[in-house]
Amino acid sequence: MTDTSSKIEAYLGNFRKALGAFDYDDREGLTGDVREHIEEAVASGQSADAVLRALGPAHTLAKAYAIELELSGRGERAAGWFTQAARVFGYLAVGSILTLTIGVALASFGFALTLSGVAMLVIGMTEAVGVHLPGVQMNGVEPVYVIAAAPIVFILGVLSLWGLHGYCRWLIRELRNLIPVRLVA
Repeated sequence: MTDTSSKIEAYLGNFRKALGAFDYDDREGLTGDVREHIEEAVASGQSADAVLRALGPAHTLAKAYAIELELSGRGERAAGWFTQAARVFGYLAVGSILTLTIGVALASFGFALTLSGVAMLVIGMTEAVGVHLPGVQMNGVEPVYVIAAAPIVFILGVLSLWGLHGYCRWLIRELRNLIPVRLVA
């Protein structure tokens, strides 16, 4: 077996293994289709490395096939077009509601707590030096306690904003994984 053949076989093995994560029984058929594509491209003069690079990582190609089969209804367990449309709509709706809820909550907490922490520090310090700001009621709380609580509130706000940033990065990464890989022949 040549080095090129072993690279192709390793790629196809990884592809077949990645297909196992999806609800599709004809892994061998799909693997055969990808093998044909690779063989045709190599026969037309392209290098195997270039073809494998163009296909992208095997797990990404497997996800693309799984999405295509799910949306097109060509899978063995495919339901009617209405059921498929409802399933896709459900994925989008649930993802959107969840993302909307998480995004609004983290953004609200983040901005509110961060700004509150800064405001608490300013108010506590002005009260500590004997300057009373109009409209501010301390309700008997000593300024030292307000000053001590301000960094905690501020840090909680920053952590919420950091969580929002992390969630957005995760969401973008997952969406990129869902986008099918363009096959270049």
